[in-house]
Amino acid sequence: MKVHTGEKPYECEICSNPFTMRCHLNTHMKCYSSEKPYKCEICSKMFTRESDLKMHMRIHTGETPYKCEICSEQFGRLSGFNYHMKVHTGEKPYTSDMLLY
Repeated sequence: MKVHTGEKPYECEICSNPFTMRCHLNTHMKCYSSEKPYKCEICSKMFTRESDLKMHMRIHTGETPYKCEICSEQFGRLSGFNYHMKVHTGEKPYTSDMLLY
């Protein structure tokens, strides 16, 4: 029910980031730990979260699950796909005062 009400009773004591569930807070707290239990079997890079290892594996497998329906360009990460889509919408990702000359 917390998801529907917007209630986020679990807060990170370090960065104040709020969470709806304790397990999400626990996962978040791993980013402050040096513990990295997930290892890439190909390049030995270590990760805090299993989801980060899975995303990393796309580098080795070449998996690109996000495809632009306009130009057919493909991306391994949703963030890259979303950034790319701004090319087609005309949205400028940076304002001119953010650019360094």
